[in-house]
Amino acid sequence: MNNKEKALIYPYDREFSTIIRHQSICDYEIVEVVAPNGWGLSEKDASYADGGQDLNIIVNNNFESTLNNCDTLILSNSALKLDFKESIYPKVVQAAEKNKKIISTAKFDIKEIEMIEEVCKYKGNIFIQYPLNKNYEICSYVDKLEIQEIKTPVIFVMGVGENAHKFEIQLSVRENLFNMGYKVSQVGSRNYCEMFNFHSFPEFMYSNMYSETEKIKLFNNFIKNIETQENPDVIIIGIPGTIMRINNKATYDFGVLAFEVSQAVKPDASILSVLYENYLPSFFEKIAQEVKYKFACDISCFNYVNSMIDWNYFEINTEAKYIDVTLDLVNNKIKELNNSIPIFNIMNENEGSKITEHLVNKLACEEYEVL
Repeated sequence: MNNKEKALIYPYDREFSTIIRHQSICDYEIVEVVAPNGWGLSEKDASYADGGQDLNIIVNNNFESTLNNCDTLILSNSALKLDFKESIYPKVVQAAEKNKKIISTAKFDIKEIEMIEEVCKYKGNIFIQYPLNKNYEICSYVDKLEIQEIKTPVIFVMGVGENAHKFEIQLSVRENLFNMGYKVSQVGSRNYCEMFNFHSFPEFMYSNMYSETEKIKLFNNFIKNIETQENPDVIIIGIPGTIMRINNKATYDFGVLAFEVSQAVKPDASILSVLYENYLPSFFEKIAQEVKYKFACDISCFNYVNSMIDWNYFEINTEAKYIDVTLDLVNNKIKELNNSIPIFNIMNENEGSKITEHLVNKLACEEYEVL
């Protein structure tokens, strides 16, 4: 019997397509998705947002009518931003008046969050804002912490560029490992991973209160605590952001966060997700070498994303815009590359199980036969 709360996603775009695809391991059943007029998604299958396989749920543009079909409104951190007072807050009021639970993964400012809290309190509704304010026990003697050995096999999920399907890979590998009978602990790259019953990336890694050295020690001990408390067979770590700059304009965080994580925890297997370009085989060889020397990490396999940066748009704008390419184009390019390190396309049907099987085989072949 399905006891999950029925949820409506608003505003819907590619940010939440991954959640629909893996809702079997989510705390909520996604029954409605609503996108504003002008986003080009209305009356289309929800998969149109990311170019993947059909999700068998149609995008609506009528918020009020779909609200009656759900228990919970989930406000998404959409790539395209809407005006809070004009487009978000009125929907919150409608949901509150109909006694709906309200969950937000969106990045609102303090005043906006207070407005939602006020209307929910007045109507007696539950409101949850992600990221959750978890009180991790951070000791006052951080400088005296030592790097501890992580004995459980660790899988890294990394990306070159934003929008690289890292979370899709993380959820797919998690789901497939579950199906294979493994006990999985996980730290995800998004701020609402608790919806899937695992840990979001810890907020202290983004804090200015700690030096880079302290963050490395803290993250190591954070993972060690998870290992001790949960006793998993395998740990998946999804690293937010990108591992390196793409050019002088698309610098992102220069891969600083990825470097800190790699210094805190040594992976036993890793997958690197790469945005689509018409690459030569030498590109993958070169980037595998860069990762090896920068992060002391061997790439087990690549994921080739069916999305690329719109360079013409990026030339005249400060933020990148992404263009989807067809799955066939990506698949044909993978065949053409015939790379020595396997390349997958997570958006293909059953590709997640192939990636997981490859990673498990990689771990099984390690010196210590970790799985």
